Amino acid sequence: MLNVRVGTELESRLDMLSKETGRTKTYYVKEALERYMQNAEDIYLAESRLEDIKMGKSKTYTLKQARELLNASTNWQKTVKEINKLGSVAANKIYDYLEELEDIDPRTKWKTLSGKLNHLWRYRVGSYRILAEIQDDKIIVLVVRVGHRLNVYK
Repeated sequence: MLNVRVGTELESRLDMLSKETGRTKTYYVKEALERYMQNAEDIYLAESRLEDIKMGKSKTYTLKQARELLNASTNWQKTVKEINKLGSVAANKIYDYLEELEDIDPRTKWKTLSGKLNHLWRYRVGSYRILAEIQDDKIIVLVVRVGHRLNVYK
């Protein structure tokens, strides 16, 4: 329970509003406090994050980087579905290999394709192939397609 004292002008405004709408003054005070608290919490969170950034505890991203990360995340979801369709044994081998990429430059093990697909790289995992685009400035591997060697190039 909370008691709130307000000035006469604010109380008269609340009286008029409650008469016009049929809602209680308590309803409007609670709604106003709820909105204020949401804003106050957002401001506190923003100030806290800003302090983390200033102290080097949080990383910042440019709009371009944020878009790239979001796009990579969306593409990765599609890739995961493709990999999972291959069966658990093949999928596990592919996931294991992709995890190893964090420690190596993929160009040392991958081969470039020719023809229309010459902008892509490929790597063999048993009978399966990973087709990817390697963005040189950051060594980002964007997996374009994963599939059996007979179907992946189509």
